[in-house]
Amino acid sequence: TPTLAEYIQPLHGIEPKIYLLLARLHILPESYIYGLADIRLLSVPGQSFPTYLFGQVHAHGVAYYFPAAFLIKSTLGFMLLLLIAVYALIARKLQGRQRLAFLVLPPVVYLLIAMLTGLNIGARHILPMYPFLAVLIGGAVVALARVRRAWMAVALLLLGWHVVSSMRCYPVYLAYSNEAWGGPSQTSRYLTDSNVDWGQQLLSVKQYVDRNGIKDCWFAYFVQPLIDYHAYGIPCRELPTPDGIWNHQQVDMPSTITGTVFISVSDLTGYEYGSALLNPLQPWVHAKTVAVIDYGVDVYQGTFDTRFASALGHVTRAKDLLAKKDLAAALDQAQQAVSTDPDEFQAQMALADTLAALHRDQESAAAYAQAAATAGQMEPSAKVDWLKTIGEKRQALHL
Repeated sequence: TPTLAEYIQPLHGIEPKIYLLLARLHILPESYIYGLADIRLLSVPGQSFPTYLFGQVHAHGVAYYFPAAFLIKSTLGFMLLLLIAVYALIARKLQGRQRLAFLVLPPVVYLLIAMLTGLNIGARHILPMYPFLAVLIGGAVVALARVRRAWMAVALLLLGWHVVSSMRCYPVYLAYSNEAWGGPSQTSRYLTDSNVDWGQQLLSVKQYVDRNGIKDCWFAYFVQPLIDYHAYGIPCRELPTPDGIWNHQQVDMPSTITGTVFISVSDLTGYEYGSALLNPLQPWVHAKTVAVIDYGVDVYQGTFDTRFASALGHVTRAKDLLAKKDLAAALDQAQQAVSTDPDEFQAQMALADTLAALHRDQESAAAYAQAAATAGQMEPSAKVDWLKTIGEKRQALHL
């Protein structure tokens, strides 16, 4: 665990000095300052993160993400009540400019700021809007009901719809989406991450395994290894996931697997890689599910081609060996990765990087050229990023 001083190094200017001063003078608890710095590190201007929206993977955030998430995750009853509030504003049924400004401006400004960020992983990030809008709705309904009591009946009906719609998702509220988008069973078609799946299904997965007598299975679990599903008595072997790769977890697999496979829907999209082309779970994207557990874990049965995932195990080992300057061993692993799946972009890059480190520049340039051809098949934003990276790496070669 890094110290506060170490953790805030990526921040620039006077800001990190203020944090250290606050900590040194004990004006705020250091844990609070650490958390504040963590939020700032995630929101550095120009920094962006992969996004999944409407079935498409984007290498960066998209400006319309939060408006779209609001429309999908809010109940239809709530949004119709909000339209009533807008009508009341336009018709000037609500009085008091200062009070109205207090209710209208904060959620509008908050949404605009959220739209400018590159971190698009959940409607939870715009939850502070809802209390202001709820109070505005309440005031609008009361004002309209004073003129015509039928408005109160309309509001009560919409409020009832809001409650019933929410309860349809019981007890897995995280996966909620309204009826216009197909309800919670369809949420993962449009959104991912904390909008539907944050690793909350382990008890239900364990029950499914026990109920069906499953002893041999595979599992791509969204928050593995941060929360280890083996601790719940789930006997499955691991499939590669972004969190596992980021934590340097080595997952070695055969080129083909047979049996029951569990996959978290957030991992299935592959959005965290920035391109669907980099997703080792591609064999299951269009495969038929036999069950869906708590709206967040898809279940498959059959025989599946896992050359991509198998090659990725060699890529992970090659990168670790390259970081340790064990170039001969790194080259061996990179070559095995390419041999296992010649079309895999990560394998091509691992081979090119290792050859570059060995100063075998002609061979490295050829490997980078192959990787560039693969990158050309990615989504536009990912393609731009990777072609730029590959171009910089090729320019560094001594040709």
